Amino acid sequence: MTTNSLIVARSAALVLLVVCLLPAQQRQDRITVGQHLRIDSGETVGDVLCMLCSIVVEGSVSGDVVALVGHLTVAGDVGGDAVAIAGDAEVSGEVSRDVTAVVGDVRVRPGGQIGGDATAVLGRVSGVKQGRVGGDVTSVRSVIPIVASGILVLLLVCLLAVLIIQPLLALLSAAVLGENRLRVLAETARRRAGLSFVLGLGVVVASFLLSVISAFIPLWIPGLQFPFSAVGFVLAVVGYAGISYWVGRGLASRAAPLLAVLLGAVLITILQPIPIVGWLIGFIFFMISLGVPLLSGFGTSPDWLTARGKRTPSVSPSRPAA
Repeated sequence: MTTNSLIVARSAALVLLVVCLLPAQQRQDRITVGQHLRIDSGETVGDVLCMLCSIVVEGSVSGDVVALVGHLTVAGDVGGDAVAIAGDAEVSGEVSRDVTAVVGDVRVRPGGQIGGDATAVLGRVSGVKQGRVGGDVTSVRSVIPIVASGILVLLLVCLLAVLIIQPLLALLSAAVLGENRLRVLAETARRRAGLSFVLGLGVVVASFLLSVISAFIPLWIPGLQFPFSAVGFVLAVVGYAGISYWVGRGLASRAAPLLAVLLGAVLITILQPIPIVGWLIGFIFFMISLGVPLLSGFGTSPDWLTARGKRTPSVSPSRPAA
């Protein structure tokens, strides 16, 4: 994990720390709102939390010290962490663990000692040479690295979800359809990929036109767009299962049906995030997956749709000559 990712995780943990300190009811704990706190020399307390106020520690704190929207000064001893959120943290005494300032600076005065890390998010750490810091010293002066790190984590989570969800949907659809329909869907995708692509593109265009029309013209049937979207989702999942079976059989011709679907689905899913090439493959497969169920009648026959379009003309009985 990168340094910026650690900073993002630590910032989230600070909020959890504040929540955990709120219900503290022990007599040695100090919690105030809007009233400055001062731990005098010779005084010993547990955890200290001050919201909308500042904290001055000249005595001893056995737990953590958190100043929320306020300045934090440690001239005595702190056995846990020292945290200032929307304020500065100044250390001239000793903090056994980490000192963190979010939207503020960390200042280490002469004689100050920090056993853990000194971290300033949207601030800076100064005076390290005057004191001693046992861990890392980190200053993040810009919000861009934090946002970029958060976006990267979000993209990784989404990618992981896609890698899991798509194969699972393909397996579920394959289990419902059965091997015979999977074979028909795969054969349709192999023999009539172009026509399937055109049909899928038609479904997308129709969905877009329906969205535009429904935005300007009130539909007589309320909620028509929702069932249409649901039908599109079913088409994509069924077609995706057929294409996965087709690709999986190409990788392992003797694999069991569900294993072939899984192999194909994983390969297609891995290829999709690749820039340009993967996006193009994903787009083509998506359009084909929409068209294959329509063309094959959900795995009935590769020529199901075209056969229904061919109708034998009726022959009228001839009339006898007058």
